[in-house]
Amino acid sequence: MLGHGIDYKEWSGAWEKKTLTSTTNSGVEFQDLVDRRIEEIFNNQVSLFNLVSHEQNIGKSAYWDARTARNSVAGSNSESGDVTSSYSTRIQFNLPIRINTAVVEVTDFAETAHLSEGANAVGMASLFEQELNDSMVDLLAKPYTDANTKMGINAQIFRDGTGNGSLDMHGLSYWVDDSSSTRSSVTTVAGQTRSSYENLYVASGSFDSTTEALTEADLRAVIESCETEGANRSTMALVTTHALRGKIFDMMSAGERYLTTEAKFGFLTVPLPTFDGIPIYADKDCPSGVSFVLDMATFRLRELKPMHFEPLAKTAMTQKGIVKYFANLICKDVGKNGILYNKS
Repeated sequence: MLGHGIDYKEWSGAWEKKTLTSTTNSGVEFQDLVDRRIEEIFNNQVSLFNLVSHEQNIGKSAYWDARTARNSVAGSNSESGDVTSSYSTRIQFNLPIRINTAVVEVTDFAETAHLSEGANAVGMASLFEQELNDSMVDLLAKPYTDANTKMGINAQIFRDGTGNGSLDMHGLSYWVDDSSSTRSSVTTVAGQTRSSYENLYVASGSFDSTTEALTEADLRAVIESCETEGANRSTMALVTTHALRGKIFDMMSAGERYLTTEAKFGFLTVPLPTFDGIPIYADKDCPSGVSFVLDMATFRLRELKPMHFEPLAKTAMTQKGIVKYFANLICKDVGKNGILYNKS
């Protein structure tokens, strides 16, 4: 099932009975509430952020070892054949961890006015807590508008890392490109020259940049090329726009449209339609005209620290806090992935 490997934080402590001396929660109690609420909000979002596996990172940079190519001498051999030469090598790659934040700020006046109007007390009732709730969703789901404007985490996962003064995470458009960096112009990938290593670029058959209407033959050609390069069909996904998903549906028979599989998005398990048995996932943040054919097992969101909230000291009439997320997207084998773009 897609999305395996995501680790979720679970609270395993015990409740402690306390004497109530004030109507205000202590910092620790409020933090406990917020941490669990963050987990609930982010793991109930249907987005590529939750389809990618997450793993812990140590330090301000993400380091990993990966193969530079497939093993060129794998195959049959004679009893006295050479078994020591031409094996594949591994080298170290690295990327900086990126910082994403959302500032939450509410004045006493707004809070008092809100509560005096008989606000609904269900869930996180105060205006500050509601603003925190909304800001967490914005941090994840704020859409792309242009390269110089801040965008949400999910939108960054689709882009090339050059947005907002190159402070964004390194997304799919950074990773999934050919040896000439035709689409992204990113020639140095994770500290290494893209064209030097075949596992840092997609194969020519997995890269379709022709400006044309999308066809079934186009999709099958890229999928087959990815499989030839070692992609595992059981972990593959077709990630595209809503418009192109509709185009794919138009190409399929009525019966084919209702053949679904289940993909796990955080806490949610969502039925997805399939193309030749591969799940089709449409995301609002996918760039126009683009379809990614991904082996999801090659991608990880490396997290220095999961999503968390830090309350700030109250100043004058203002209560503030910051939602923070420290992470970056890495790919351990670009060559198993593919892309079709300039499609309609």
